[in-house]
Order: sequence, then C-alpha cells, then structure tokens
Amino acid sequence: MDKDGDKVMAFSKYLMDLQSKENFVGKEKIREFVVFLKRSCRDSVHVDSGSKFELLKIMLGVLASGSLHLEDQVLLSTAFCLFLKSSIETNEGCDILNVCTSCNSTLLRLPPVFPGLDNSVPIKDVDKFRIALSLSILQCFDIDSMASCYDSNSSDITESSFKIIFDCLEKHCNAYTDLTYISFKIIPIWLNRMVEMYMRKLLDEEYCVSHCKRVINIVCCNSESPVPGVKDKNVEILRMVFVVLLKFTFTSVSQEISMNLHSFLGIVIQETPWRMKSKYLMLTSLLCQFGVKEGLNEFPCIPDGLVYSLPYTHLVSAGADCYRCLLKGMDEAQWQKHFYLPFKCVLKGKDRVSMNNLMSYWMPVTLKTHPVVLNQLLHDVTGEVNPPSMFAVAALYKHGRKTGLLPWEQIDSELLKGCLAHICDDVRGEAFAAVCACTKTTSLPFESEIEMVRLFVVENVNVDSSSLRQVIVVSFKIFICRVRDVHFTLCFGNQVKALPGSEGVINFFHWLLKYIIDNFVPGVNYQRRITCLLLLGVVLDSISHGEGRSLGRTDWCECSFRDGVSEQDWKGPEVHSLLLNALTDSVADVRDAASAILKKHFVEPSDSLLIALWGKAMTLCTSSLFYEVESGAVLVDNLMHWRLRRSSAEGALGAAGMVDDLLSQAEHQRHLLEANMVQGALHAPVHGILSALHRIISCPDAFARLGLRREHVATLLALVDGLSVFALEALSSKPHSQLEVAPSFAEMGFAIDVAVSESIKCLGICGDGVEPSVSELVLNCLWLNMKVCCALASTLCARSLSSSEPFLSESEVEGCGRLLVRVLTKCRHKGAIESAGKSLSLFATSCASSQNAKLKDLPQKMLIECLERTFVARDARASITRRSAGLSILVHRLITADPKNNVPTCVPKLLRWAEIESPLEESQAEVEDIPQAQALHFLRPIVQDSAMHRHLSPYMSDIALVCFKNLCSKVWAVRNAALQLFGALTPKLIGQKKDEVEDVVGSNVTIEELHAHYPQLFEYMLQELKESVFKLSQESALTPDNLLPILTLCSRMTRGVPSMHSPSMVNISCEFLSLFQILLSSRCIAIRKSCARAVAAFTPLGELSKRIESLVNELSGDTFTSENDIHGRLLCIKALKDRLEVDSYSLKEYALSFKGIEKLVLQINISKEKCYFSRALLFQIQGFARCDVFPMLRMYRQKSLLIYNPGWMQLAIACLDSYIVTCSENGFIPFLEECYNSGACFMQAGLHSLSRRLEKIGLAEVTKQELMNFLIVKVCDSDASTNATLDYLNVMMRLCSNSSVTLPLHQMELLFQNVAANSNHGIGCLSAALAVIAMVVVRSGDGKESRLMAARVVTAVHGLCLPNNLEEIRLDAVRVLASFLPIIQCCRHDVQGGRALNPITAEIIASILDSAIILLQDENSIVRTKAAEFVSAFISTDWNGKSTHVGVNSQKCISTLISGITSFLPVPMAVKFLWDKLMNSMKPLVLRVQDRIQSPFDHGVENFYSEEVIIAKLSGESLKILANRCGGEFCDSMGLSVYLSQLQQTGADLLSHMAERTGAPYLAYSELYLSVVSLKYLLETAILLGLGDTNNLQSLLSKLESSCTKVFARELNC
Repeated sequence: MDKDGDKVMAFSKYLMDLQSKENFVGKEKIREFVVFLKRSCRDSVHVDSGSKFELLKIMLGVLASGSLHLEDQVLLSTAFCLFLKSSIETNEGCDILNVCTSCNSTLLRLPPVFPGLDNSVPIKDVDKFRIALSLSILQCFDIDSMASCYDSNSSDITESSFKIIFDCLEKHCNAYTDLTYISFKIIPIWLNRMVEMYMRKLLDEEYCVSHCKRVINIVCCNSESPVPGVKDKNVEILRMVFVVLLKFTFTSVSQEISMNLHSFLGIVIQETPWRMKSKYLMLTSLLCQFGVKEGLNEFPCIPDGLVYSLPYTHLVSAGADCYRCLLKGMDEAQWQKHFYLPFKCVLKGKDRVSMNNLMSYWMPVTLKTHPVVLNQLLHDVTGEVNPPSMFAVAALYKHGRKTGLLPWEQIDSELLKGCLAHICDDVRGEAFAAVCACTKTTSLPFESEIEMVRLFVVENVNVDSSSLRQVIVVSFKIFICRVRDVHFTLCFGNQVKALPGSEGVINFFHWLLKYIIDNFVPGVNYQRRITCLLLLGVVLDSISHGEGRSLGRTDWCECSFRDGVSEQDWKGPEVHSLLLNALTDSVADVRDAASAILKKHFVEPSDSLLIALWGKAMTLCTSSLFYEVESGAVLVDNLMHWRLRRSSAEGALGAAGMVDDLLSQAEHQRHLLEANMVQGALHAPVHGILSALHRIISCPDAFARLGLRREHVATLLALVDGLSVFALEALSSKPHSQLEVAPSFAEMGFAIDVAVSESIKCLGICGDGVEPSVSELVLNCLWLNMKVCCALASTLCARSLSSSEPFLSESEVEGCGRLLVRVLTKCRHKGAIESAGKSLSLFATSCASSQNAKLKDLPQKMLIECLERTFVARDARASITRRSAGLSILVHRLITADPKNNVPTCVPKLLRWAEIESPLEESQAEVEDIPQAQALHFLRPIVQDSAMHRHLSPYMSDIALVCFKNLCSKVWAVRNAALQLFGALTPKLIGQKKDEVEDVVGSNVTIEELHAHYPQLFEYMLQELKESVFKLSQESALTPDNLLPILTLCSRMTRGVPSMHSPSMVNISCEFLSLFQILLSSRCIAIRKSCARAVAAFTPLGELSKRIESLVNELSGDTFTSENDIHGRLLCIKALKDRLEVDSYSLKEYALSFKGIEKLVLQINISKEKCYFSRALLFQIQGFARCDVFPMLRMYRQKSLLIYNPGWMQLAIACLDSYIVTCSENGFIPFLEECYNSGACFMQAGLHSLSRRLEKIGLAEVTKQELMNFLIVKVCDSDASTNATLDYLNVMMRLCSNSSVTLPLHQMELLFQNVAANSNHGIGCLSAALAVIAMVVVRSGDGKESRLMAARVVTAVHGLCLPNNLEEIRLDAVRVLASFLPIIQCCRHDVQGGRALNPITAEIIASILDSAIILLQDENSIVRTKAAEFVSAFISTDWNGKSTHVGVNSQKCISTLISGITSFLPVPMAVKFLWDKLMNSMKPLVLRVQDRIQSPFDHGVENFYSEEVIIAKLSGESLKILANRCGGEFCDSMGLSVYLSQLQQTGADLLSHMAERTGAPYLAYSELYLSVVSLKYLLETAILLGLGDTNNLQSLLSKLESSCTKVFARELNC
C-alpha cells in the first residue's frame, strides 16, 4: 500500500513540475507510470482518496493544457484511463470518461462525483485532448469493463461514447491536421472493439453496418491524402472492414443499408467508373476477401477495367496493385482465360503509353509468376509486325533477356535490328536495352551483340532526346560491366585465359576510345559531345582501380586486358586534353560532365600546366560572354580541387593564395565597373570571378580545406554588399538611401541609357545615341552581378550555419538576409528577382535548421517585418511591383523555410488582410498596390507550391471562401488577383487536369470527398447559387462575378455512389442539382454551358440515362418556349451523353444504355423558328443527320442573317458538315459553287468540310479530277485572299495525294506564277502550291517542260529548307520533297541499271539530296524526324517495293545518303556533288572585329544540331573512294580543273592564317577546322584524279597537315 502510494505521490510531484515547464517532454516518467498501472490493473491501486483526487486533478490539468507533444499526450491519457480503471469505482470512472470524450468546448465540466475535484477544467486544445483520450479508452478498457458500464445504467458508454469517439475520428480524418494520421491509426482499434461488442450483443447489426459504410467513405475520401502514412493505413482499414462485414448475417438490417461482400462488389464495379482511383483501391481489398477466381467469374469485365488504368499516370499504380492482387489468386489457366487477350490487345495496339506501362508495371510480375507467357506473346506479336508493335517486340526482348527466359540465340536478329533503327526514340531505347541486358554478367557477349552495340552508338551518338540518352548510358553501363567482368575471368596471375571472342571485346574498347576522341574535334555538335562524355564516364567508372576493388575483384590494374586495353589507355594524354578542352565548352552540361570526370579519375596536372590553366581561367572570367565566364568558373573550381589534393597548400598557387588572387581581381574589376560601366561590362564584368568563388565555397568542407582567414570572409561580404548596392543604384539612377521602391521599366531603361552615354563619352568614342547592344550588355552585366551576389551571400550563410565552427557572426548573417530582401523589393528585373528568390530559399532554410535560437527565428522575423511594412506601415504606397512579383517571392520563400510554424502564423493574417475592403478608387488602384490585392497575390504562389499542400490543407477552405468573395470586388486589381488565385486553387481542390477526358466528365475527385474536407465551402457555394437563382427569377441582368468560377469548380467534380453515402449528403447533391437546372435558363451562354457540365457531374452514373430521358421528354412535349431554356437543356443532354459514353467503359449495362440514348435523342425536334445555336447544337447531339443545305445558302444571299443572329453561321457550318458526309460524289461541284456564291466564309467552311470528307472517305479518280479542275480556276483567281488560296491548296493537296490527277502544263505554270512566285500570298501559300505542282509534275512524264518545271520547284523548295524560315515552312518543304519520291526511285532504278540520267534530272536529284541533308540538321526535332522519314522512304525500299528495316534517325540517314550517293547519281555526277559539298564547307577568311559588342548569352553556335564536320568527313571519304573508281578521264566532263587555282590560294591563306593564329580575329576555331578538313579532302581527291601538278598539290597537302597538327593539337588553347 505504501509502495503504491509512494509511486502515485512521486508521479503527482513530477506532473506538477511538468505543468510549470512549457513544452516539456516527459516521456520516460510517464511511460514508467503507465507500466506500473498496467502491472497493477490485475489488482486495484491502493492509495488514499486525497492522493487519488489530487493525481486526477493534476492529470486532467496537464492533459487540458495541451503543452505535451502528441505522443506524450497519448501516454498520459493512457495513464489517466488506467488509473481510473484501477482505482475508481466503475460507474464514477465511466461518467468521467463519457464527459471527457463528449466535451466539445474549451471548458470541461465534470460530474460532481468526488469531493475536492474542480467541476470545470479549461482545455487549451480540445481536439488533441479528445483524440488522445479516445485512443486511451479503446486501448485500456476491455469489453468486460464496458459491459459493466453498460449494465450499471450510469451512462450508455457502449453506444453513445462509441458514437462520440467515431464522430471525433471522422472529423479529424478529413481535416488534414496534425491529428489526421493518429485518427487513422485509431480506426482499426475502434473497429476491433466494435466487432467485440457486436459479438457480445452490446451493439446491434444495423449500427455496425452503417458505421462500416462510414469507414469506407473515410478511406475513399482520403485516397489521395497529403498526410504522410495515410495511404498505407487506407489499405489496412479497408481490408479490416471487409473482414468485419463477413461476420454479419444481415438478417436484422434494413434493405437500405444492407451490404454484404457480393452486393458491395457489384456496387463498386457497376456503379463506379473506372476513371476513379478509389475503385481500384476497393477492388484490391474486396477481391482478397471475396476470392479472385469467384470475382473474375462473377464480373468478367474486371480485366478490361484494369486495362483502362494503363494510359493514365494517376491510375496506373493503383491498377497495378489490383492486378498483382489478382495474379496471386490465379493459376496459369485462369490467367490465360482472363488476361491473355487484354495483354495481346495492348501489345498490338497503338497506345504507346499503355504499352509502356504494361511493360513496366504488369509484365515483370507476370513473367515471374507465369514464365511461359513470354514465348506466347512473342509469337503473337512477331507473327504480324507493324510499326506500332515494334515497341512491344523490343520490350519483350528486353524482359526476356533480363529474366533469362530468352537466350540471345533465340532472338530474331533482323527484327531486333529493325527495332534498333526505328523512328521512335522509345523503341530504339528498349531495343538497345535488350541487346545490353543479360542475367549472367559474366557471359561473354557474342560478336553480333558487340556489333549491334557499336552500330547503335554510331547511329545514336547525336540523339537530342535526353531520355533516350539516359537509356543509352544506363544500358551501356550494363554492357560494359559485362565486358569488364568477363575480363576478370580471363586473368589468372600473369596468364590470360584465352576465350573465344575476347579479341572482339578488346577491339571494341579500342574502337570506342578512338571514336570518343574523334567526336571531340572542333565543330562537332553538342549532342555528340555530351553523349561521348557520358559514355567515357561509364567506361572509366567501370574499369577504374577503385571500382575494381569495391567489387572485391582482383586488382584491375594488374589484370585488365593485359595485351589489350588498360586503365592507362583511357586516362592518357589525349583523353586528358580532351576533357580539359571540354571545360571551356559553350554548353553547361558538357562542362559539368567533363569536370566530374576530371575530379574523379584524373590526377592534378604539372605546375607549369596549372599556371597556364590559371591564366586561361582568369581570361575567361573577364569575358563579356556568359558561357565563357561560366567556363572560367568551372576551370577555377577544378584547379582548386587539384590544388587541395596536394599535400601542401602553401606557395603562390596554394589554395589560400588562389583565393587572394581571385578576391583582388574581383575588387579591381569592381572599381573598373563603377568607374565606367561600358568598359567594365566589356573587360571587367566582376560576376565571372564571383561565380568562380561561388563554386569554390559551395563544397561543404571548403572553408576548412581552403584554410580561409577571417579577412577573406570580410572582404567577400563587403564586395557582394557593395556590388549589389551599386547595381541597384545604377538601375534606378538614385542613391540607395533614396530608393524606396523598385524603379519602373521605363526608369530602368532611362538610367541605363544615361549611364552608357556618360561611359562612352569618358572613353572618347564618338557616336550618335546609344547602341541597343551596348545597353543590353550593361544591363545584363548588372543583373548577373546581382544574381551571383545573392548566390554568394546565401551560400556563405549556409556553409557557416552548417559548420561546427561558424565563421559568420549573427550580424553578418542578418546582413546577408537584408541583401536578399533589398534585391527582391527594390529591383524589377525578372532574372534578378528569380535568382534572389532561389538564394533566399537556401538562406531561410539554413537559418531555420540552425542551432542558434536567434538565427533560427530570423526568417520568421523577416517575414513578419515584410508583412507589417506592406500591410500595416504602408511606407511606400507607390506600386512596388506589378502583381507583387518580388514581394510574393519574398513571402513565399520565407514561409516555405519553416512551413510548420510559418503557415499558422502568416496565412490567417493574409486571409484577414484579403477580406478588408480597400478604400481606394479604381483610378488610385492603377498607380498604387492595394493591400487586399497584394494579400491575394501572396497567397497564390503559396497555394501553387505542392510542397506546401500538406501544411496548407487546413486553410484551403478559408482561402477558397476569400477568393470567391473577392471575385465580386468593385476594384479590377482585386478581381484580377482573386481570379489568378482561383486558377492556382482549383487544381489543389480537385486535382491537376490529367487528360482531355476531364474536360467532358470532370476530375476523379468526388463531390462527397470535397464536402468531407471542406464543408464550409459547400455551404457558401450553395448559398451563392441560391442568390443567383433568386436574381434569375427577378430577371436581373446582373450576374454575380463569382458564379462562373463556382460553376466551374462544381463541373470538375464527380458524383459518387448514392447508396454508399449518408442521406444528408444525397440531399445536398440533389439541392445543387435543382439549382443547376434552374440556372440552365440563364441569359449567359457561358453559365448555361457550365451548368450543363455541373448537372452531368452531380448526376450519379446509374441515373444518367433517366435524366437524359426526362430532358428529351421535356423538349419533345414543348414544355419550354424560351430560347435559353431550350439551349440550356440541349447543352445538358450533350454533357450527360458525353459522360455516359466515357464512364460506360467496360460496363455492359451502361454501354447498352448509351446505345439506347443515341436512338432516343433522334426524337428531339426543334422548330425552325428557334435559335440557330440550339439547332446547331441539336445537329451535334444527333450526329449530324442529313439536311438540305442549299436553301439555307440561298436564304443567306437574300438577306444577311448574321446581322440578326450570329448563331446562324454556327448552324450553317454544322449543316455543311452534315451534308458533305452523305452527299454523292456528283454533288460536290454544285455544293462548292453554292458555297462560293454565298461568300468567303461559307467557301472556307465548305472546303474544310470537304477536306474532312477526303480524309475519311476516298473518292473516285474521275471525281478527284473534276474537283481539281474546279479548284485550279478558283485558286488562280487574282482576287482570292491568302486564307482562301491556302484553303484551296490544302484540298488540292489531299486530292493529289495517292491519286492520278493531272494538270495541263500551262495551268501549272499559272499556279506557279500567280501563287508560288507571288509574295503577296505569303510563304505558306508558296509551300502549298509547290507541293501541288510537285505531286502533279511527277506524273506528267519525262518531257523537257515537265522536268524544267520540276527543277524550278526543287530550287524554290531548297530556299524553304533554310533555318531562317518558320518551322511550319520547313515542315512543308519536307512534304514537297516527299512528292518527288517517284522521280527519285525511277532515277535510282536507272542508275543501278547503268542508264544515263538527263542533266536536268540529275540537277533535280542533287538539289533534293542537298535539301534533305540541310533538313536532317534542322534545330527542330519534328523537322528532322520528318526529313528522316522522307530519306528513309527512298533508301529503304528497292525497286520491287519491298520494305527493309533501315534506320531513320538523322545520323544514319546522312551517312547513308553520302556513302550511297552512287545509288542516285552516276559516278561523275556524284563526284561533282561531293566536290561542291566540300567547296561550300570551306569558310571564307572574314576579318572579325575584336571589340564588337556581342550578346552576353551568345554561345558562338548558330545551330546546335549542325553536322558540318561529320558531313565533310563523310563526303571526303566517299569522294576519295569515287576518285579511285572514275580516274582522270572524267575530270574535264566534271569541270573540276577550274577549281585548282582556288584550292591553292585557299591553302596558302589557311597556312598563313594558322601560322599567325594567336587566338584571333579571323575564323572561329571550329570554322577553321572545317575549312582545313574540307581542303585536305579536296587536295587528296585532286591528287587521285591527277588534276594539275600533283607534286605541288602534295606539297601543299603536307604543309597543311603539319600546320594542322600544331594548331589543332589536343591541348587547351592557353
């Protein structure tokens, strides 16, 4: 007794201490007392009544104070319940617990059961108090205790307390608060207790079943909960609910709530559309209990329904979970019965997304369970190969190789080669993965595997798809690891075990190294450089010394490749120099990749090279070009890394010395910039040196390793602070002290112009005005300096705060924060404020995680100061930034630094300020930022941030209410801000738009789900709709501004299953529906459309057909006479019909219902006197039944109905579409004549209708010729507009495609002169006319006139291929070139047969080939793809028309065209073509002005996809081969002799230029290399052909090669 009393007294004293210490966590003491009480539960705790009452009082006081963390609160609640249970009479304890659990106010009133115990206890956090106590009650009180409570007649804790506890849990499960997850954890405990009480007959069956439904609704409403852990709990709860349902008999349950597993499974499958994610979740749990075999037999639509999830990213994971559940319950025979056909249909279909997801999510687990499926699917898919199924073939090969089910010998190599050369990146990636994959990493690759890898690398090294490049790198790494591991097995001591095929592997490594080096010559495009660098990194990672050890293998250096390739080969001087050159590349990816390889695999260079590199880095850092500045920074970073790897950091080039040098350079450049902005921007931009410093200090341990001193940090801080102030003053032409707000764009421009003018005068440069390029250079220099200053300030703070010994004081950290705030509030430049926002995010996050209490609170302090300055002090009333750009970034980044604390502090304030009406007039609002609008602008980025969704969820309802209220503001700025906020808010409430289907049927968020989370929002929307209906009844012309957004939100939701929800929820939905139906008669068409979609959204799936039938009956019975009534009902029918069509997928009952609806709507008949909009809409609903269009067109010509009713045109166009679908071919000409006579708009509509008809249904050749003769007359009409001409030509192109229509030569000439050569019609008409002429001329025979016309067309097309044209024009050029395929194939046949080509025809072919080569290098990927398709069409088909698998990617097309040039041209003409190609590649030696002003973001490359160097090499090699074949007898016929003097002069110029080249003002490095390469090949060809004096040519060639070796040596150009 004394012992128990001592423990109780000690615990009471501990709790009293606990109360006096705020936020004190006393977990261990509480846990010890709980253990003591649990042990004592077998017997009562013997303590005196005074101690007992005192402890109860203290416990309730601590629990009510809310000072404990949630975990400790639960522990103490458990102790409280156990103490009641073990020491107090049952009745009294039950009364106390019942009162505690039912308390819903901040004052707990206890029953007067004990003397001395206060009857009222104030509660600080009621929700936390109730939740913790509920969990403790369920855990501590067993059924016997509850039964005794129930029998004692004290208070009905068995039922009433259970209901109270569940209501509390339900509330918090849907509330998105800190109590949400624990509420979900309590529900399974609650369910267990409910079942136990049901088995004891303490709860009736109806109560249990109804609450099971409520639990299911909770899970469905939280299937996408942002609270961590809830989704996992959902699965557990659902399975538990269905287990519980199996225990009920349903004998005493009413029909309305009866819900056994079979009926519930039927409801889920039949009444829930497959686009709802919750359906898959419930099916997964249901089928586990119901039985997979029974479920599939009962509902055979399940497999097709699961297939529905494959194309949708938001459904595929849920569908895959359900499929895996089914797979566990099926044997192979059942899988073949239910899933084989769906698999086959997906793999042979055209939906690439579905195919990819099936391979990723379903196929691996399927093959693991049923391996035999692979061969069956391969047999079906490869049996009839079509382009869409190539992906399936490649993917099946890959999975077969990865799982070991498909040996290499069983793969169809020709089919795999076709996949490797497919036009689609995904197919090529899968095929390459199939080649590289293998289950046995030590199995020696076959020669065919190695050759496929080699060819694939060559043909895809210039790929522009980053995803395919990543696939190539990953797959290549697997292949290289296989090769590496094989060679480990070849090495035993000093002997190499000879295995068949090892030579091929070694040769592959030799080839790969040489190929990578060759792809880094000057002028090679970015794609080749980055791909080769990534491949180089893979090889070095795989064969390096460190990785060999990490794998536990024999030392790689001792056993690698022996007489073949070693690690030293891949780290030789050539590779080292290559990587050093890549550090100065114009593209950041290449620089970063090269830097990473150098740091990881290469040792530091010699001192002499380090000094030279340091000088080069300093030169680059002072460049006015941005990429050179970044290159210098990367080079400095690598030099510092190498220096730190040495044992000593002392000396002139020690780490500290390097930092001193950088700081002194930065200070010097800063003074130059401040003295003269133009000179500074050109030669001392500062930000280059600062970027280098930023890279150096970005390493976590940089300060410790660099040995930086205090003066370094102080100098750097002063530098960035002073430079940022100077930049801000320069952009505003005001001193910093006078700069209250950000200058306007006009003020910034004026300040820059004035500063530049003064700088130019100081330099003594004469000139009128300021050049735009100079002002741009200065402006970019200033904002780039602000950007790097912000980055440096934030990085310094981050490194200091994360260091064990901070090197910044508190005042210095605050100063860095002020710098960032200064840029965000006093600058308007987008680049500057965005970079400052990014830096502020790092700064605030570092401070929030700091151990320093003052700095930890600094972001919140800055945030509060910003808000008070903006909304309370209002010091600067002029517009700070339009839409609060800088301020909104400032507020957003500070809040996200510590959202748990900042959101509750700031968001309620913003909501309060957003509700305060602004006293400003509309005119004042144009020049002054309104606090109300600013608050809304601040909320928008916070709402948009997905990382904030978890913390912002409790406030979403309030934000939505504020947004809707402000949409009705009288001030435009407020309405505009609210509308932008609504755009950010809608995706967060109902989910992001995931596909186009949502435009028809809404999102997968149900009305019940949104109501569960945001009930206040629903109440507000309901009230607003009622007010709108009232105004409509009063015939008010004014519509509330927030009505359309409310309807938009409602139309994006989806109605759940009524039988699964409470009657109150059903009543709310019906009330909304009734209001929507009234608003269908609104005068505003936008409101009628939104209401129609809202009606469809709020109508349950099972009631769609009934509602359509009701509306059809209403329209058929002439119930409505108003035009708006009729149009609104028709819109509603269309929306309901569209939703029924989408949601009836794989639901047989609804699919049949939809067919019945299609017949039913044909009964709707509207008087011709009714609105034209309604009649046009009816045509759409009825599927455009046939109508007579001619009377309508003639009526239009009699009087202009467009003046009286604009909807008439919509009806007329609908009638045109309807007529043309069913019109006979004889009626086309009269139809077009009527349209032509009725005006341009009807002619355009008629042509569009005819074009759609031609696309779907073919016509007889006679009809096509008649239409062609009719259209050629109209298109050549000089009065025809550009749009009309283009419409005519588009139809003519469709007529010419795949037909034999012709035109007389004079009409083609007329078309060429009037359209193609007429600049008034624009380049679009030119390309269309050329396409028509091309398609006709190829069928006009081999006459001279026809060929001359074809040559003119080809010449014009060549101009369209140039990169300065629009993308659409270049695509049209490809289309025109494709028209000449018959000519190309015919010429190819003649050439292969040895027949001579007409000179005009040869000129045509040469021009086409040249145009194709230009298009294959186009910057636009679509143009390149289309050009590759065109080239593939005539290089992959022989004369017999048999298609072969030839690559269509640009690299293979270029190499195939050039290497196979003799397939299209005779040898002499082919030599002439290649010769001209090389001559055109030699760039003229143009003197470049050193000091010309350049764009700072110029990369020095006109086309990132240019392959000029590769084309020159391919042309040169092919030319040498042909020169050997043709000999000198063809020289005169080719006319090559005239070029000799030009070649010799160019060679002399290049030799002179290379001898004097010191980095200079002539050709760029890449252009010089291209000229030299082209000239070398031309000289070699001239020697082979015997042109001129071969000795002189040979001497010139030798000199050129010698100079080239010196100039283009693989060393960094220092």
